[in-house]
Amino acid sequence: MTLTRTASGLLLAGAIASVGCGSSGALSAGARTIATALVSDQDEVRLGAQLHEELVSKDNMKLLNDPEVTGYLDGITRPIFEQAKRDRPGVNWTLYVVDDPTTLNAFSAPGGGLYVFTGLLAAAHNDSEVAGVLGHEVGHEVLHHVAQKLVTAAGLEGVAAILLGKNPSMLEEIGAALLGKGALLAFGRDEETQADEYGARVASAAGFNPYGLVTFFQTLEKSEGTMPGALKFLSDHPLTPDRIANITHLIEKEHLPNTDLPPSDEKLREIQARLPKGARQSQRGRIRCAPGRCASRAWVMRSLRRS
Repeated sequence: MTLTRTASGLLLAGAIASVGCGSSGALSAGARTIATALVSDQDEVRLGAQLHEELVSKDNMKLLNDPEVTGYLDGITRPIFEQAKRDRPGVNWTLYVVDDPTTLNAFSAPGGGLYVFTGLLAAAHNDSEVAGVLGHEVGHEVLHHVAQKLVTAAGLEGVAAILLGKNPSMLEEIGAALLGKGALLAFGRDEETQADEYGARVASAAGFNPYGLVTFFQTLEKSEGTMPGALKFLSDHPLTPDRIANITHLIEKEHLPNTDLPPSDEKLREIQARLPKGARQSQRGRIRCAPGRCASRAWVMRSLRRS
C-alpha cells in the first residue's frame, strides 16, 4: 500500500498517539478519524477486488443478469451514487445484483462495489425502502468505515510503524486477515447509526422519501414476533426501535424533504414479478437479515451454503 512517510506523516503519527486508546485498547473516535487518511481509495479498491473474487469465483456467489432488474436499480442508485461521489469523490461505484432469494439485504464492499440481493427486492414495499437500505450501505463506504476498521486493528504502535516506513505492508496484511475471518465488513453500533443517518439523508437528497428506511425497519420489527431469533444479530447493533426513533428524529430535526410513501410502486411490482420464483416465495414467510448484518462475508457465505 502507498502511504505518506514525510514530516507530515510524523505529525499525523504524533496526533494519533496523543489521542490515545479507549479502555479496550481500540483507537478512539478522534484517532480513527485522523487515521482514515492512511488508507487510500486505491487500497480499498484492491481489497474490494479481492472480496469480489472470493465471493464470485471461490464461493460461487450467483449474480443475476437481468437488464430489467439492473435497469430498475440503476434508476434508484444513480442519484444516490451522484451524491455519494460528491461526499467521497475517489470512489467509483459498481452495482451487482445477487441472485439469493433468502437474503433480505445489500452490502457495499471496499472500493465501491454495491451488492443487492434479490431477497431485498422481493420484500420491499416501495422504491424509497430500497433507496434507504442502499443509501445505508453506501454510507459505510462514504464514511470510511472499512478504513477505520483497518487502522483500529493495526493499533497505535502499528500505525506509527507504518508511517515511519518500518512495516509498510501491515495494513494490507490486516485487511487480508479480516477478510478471511469475515470481519472486514461487520460494523459496530456507532458505524450502523452513522450509516442509518447517511442513508436517510442521501435518499432524501436523491429524491426519495427518507422514511423508507423507517418503514423497512418496521417490517423487520414486526417480523421478530413471528420469527423468533430472526433479528438476533441486533444484539451487537442498535435495536430496531432505537434505530427507528433515531432516524425519525433526524428527519424531523433536519427537515429532510419527503413525500407520501405509496403502498407499492408499480415499477417495483413489475420487477418483483420478474424475480426467480424462489425470491417471491421466500420473502412471504421469513426475513433473514437487515442492514449491517449481511455485510459480513462469513454471513453471506453461510447464506449461500444454506441456499
